[in-house]
Amino acid sequence: MAANAKRSTGTTSRKQISKNSPMKRLADLRQETKINTTTNIRAVNTVKKYAEVVKRGRTWLEEFLNEEEKAKGCCEDGKEDEDREEDNNDENVEIADNSKANPKMATDLRGCLDGKPNQNTPEAIALFMSWKCYNEGRKAATANQIHAAFKYHYTHLNGDKYRGAWRYNEALQEWVGNPCDSAQVGDLHEGCKRKDGEAERRHSTPASIIIMQRLYAFSISTCPDNYLVVDAQSLAFKTRHLRFRAYSSLGFTIWTSETSGLQAKHIDRNPLPRPGATPSDPPFIQVNLRDRKNWQKKQAKNETQLNGHRYNLYPQKIRAICAYTHVSVWMDFSEKHILRRKYEPEDYIFPNINANGITVQNQPVTPEAVQKMIDEFTSSAGVPGAFTTHCFRRGGAQYRFMFAPIGERWTLARIRWWGGWAPNEKCDTLIRYLLDELNTYEEDHSDALAPIDRRASESHAGEAAEMSPVSAAECRSLFQTQSLATDCQYRLTNIPPKFPHSSFLPIRNTQIPSSLIYSSASFVPVVGDHQTTYIQAASSSTTQSSFLPDLTHVPTIPNIRPGPDGWKQVVRDWDHADPSRNHHYALRNWKPEWAKEMKLASIYNKRKLIATEFIEEFERDEERFKLAYPSYKKGIEQLLHEIRKSRQDRGLIKQRRGKHLRNLD
Repeated sequence: MAANAKRSTGTTSRKQISKNSPMKRLADLRQETKINTTTNIRAVNTVKKYAEVVKRGRTWLEEFLNEEEKAKGCCEDGKEDEDREEDNNDENVEIADNSKANPKMATDLRGCLDGKPNQNTPEAIALFMSWKCYNEGRKAATANQIHAAFKYHYTHLNGDKYRGAWRYNEALQEWVGNPCDSAQVGDLHEGCKRKDGEAERRHSTPASIIIMQRLYAFSISTCPDNYLVVDAQSLAFKTRHLRFRAYSSLGFTIWTSETSGLQAKHIDRNPLPRPGATPSDPPFIQVNLRDRKNWQKKQAKNETQLNGHRYNLYPQKIRAICAYTHVSVWMDFSEKHILRRKYEPEDYIFPNINANGITVQNQPVTPEAVQKMIDEFTSSAGVPGAFTTHCFRRGGAQYRFMFAPIGERWTLARIRWWGGWAPNEKCDTLIRYLLDELNTYEEDHSDALAPIDRRASESHAGEAAEMSPVSAAECRSLFQTQSLATDCQYRLTNIPPKFPHSSFLPIRNTQIPSSLIYSSASFVPVVGDHQTTYIQAASSSTTQSSFLPDLTHVPTIPNIRPGPDGWKQVVRDWDHADPSRNHHYALRNWKPEWAKEMKLASIYNKRKLIATEFIEEFERDEERFKLAYPSYKKGIEQLLHEIRKSRQDRGLIKQRRGKHLRNLD
């Protein structure tokens, strides 16, 4: 009986489950199926961007309609009675009728982007797209984004109800299909794509190795590694430079368009040694781009290897593109001065930074901020070209494929692997990055007058010129260079010239102090076709940096605009360089002989007196400084006179005696 009862109880339990649970399980399964259907169709970040675009469209429409109602209300209130009553003919009656219909149309547009679409939805999407592309002057990419976002939104709104051609269903008595497939939206979309004309295909100017070196030379001369952080201004200044060096070198090295989205969990600064490593192996950091663009699709199709998304970054010979160095320095600096703690896995390596330059937000740097950073540095470094956020990716790929030194160039197979391109990637992708540039390089004859023919059309990327025997002309050039180095050494050890003769300048005929040329670095640049190499110009008993500033930058002291804030500019010039004003070396870093050789000793000492008084005596306290020297309002000359008098009263400087008094001694 017990067994039968047990079996009976079990049967009842199964019946209850089968009776009560199927609908619940079916509902859950349907919900899960709905989620699973849309989860992997688009990348998570893409879906988020689409949602943001739809949200911006709704917000814009509401704001636009609100402004429209305000404008119409003001217009109607301002009408005079005589204007409303005159010209009562048929044409004017029709116009009046239309004007009465306009508010109703505006009312119908309100909310048509919320919930299910209606007959006014295509017009609202078209208005938003038209405003962005024509009123705000946005490019075709904006139209593509708006079209893709709203099409995705309505495609997945309610099964297949809002898919296909936009039409009115008589049976259902409602509109079905996708509003983005309507003629109104489709025609406008095509017009936005064509509005700027069929210009020649323009890509971002690639950041070549020469450009990378020029950008780095500018950055390191303006903000050296040992640049001191003493206040919020200097912290923001160094943050900009270190972040740019890390961002540009990393983009140039691993060619990812998602550099902005890298988080601490993607970078291992202390990875395990590789198999078979020896103690003498150089250190490296590992970058894991598992979630990079299209990675899931490629993995699903077995188009990439299991470890194809990991990159070991080692120190490089060329400092400008050494991502290992710059990323490590940036992260250490960020932990010490910005985050003030260790990185957590979800922290962004390149976070968005507020306007003050030192406060970070827990979100990646925006494309607009990256573009602004690129524009700022290329402009300050005097690098011409149309650079976008893809310039480092294109430049790095081209460098490894055709412009790296002989023996260091990569095969196309390695280029595909390193760049994350699938073996069956569309030809246009690689052509865009490599082959069109190679074709231009090998078919370009604009360099025909060069003293040394690079013979680009005879071999891959001009290897024939690199592998050819040394010519007599090159031997003579080498001899002249050696003579220059010997003469430089002689001048250093015997009679340092006040101004070196122009023939000793390897780049331009520019008068530059000998101390800047010979003591700043021990290498002189020799500019080749695609990269700048350095030869030793003079030996030195002390170890000097291999960095050489741009020889065209003559030490100068910029002018100060008259006014009460002139002294503040003096302090800024003392602390920081300002290339926009042709001020390339902070005055506090000037060598003593520079002012003398440039005949700027007098003005240099005046600026030094004001800056040191504020920094050392008043410890950068503006209020105390201005209270002590109210003459600052009249300009720096009056301020300088007052500072000198104060220092004389304090016994810090002696009062100069007139010539007639000195003759009596």
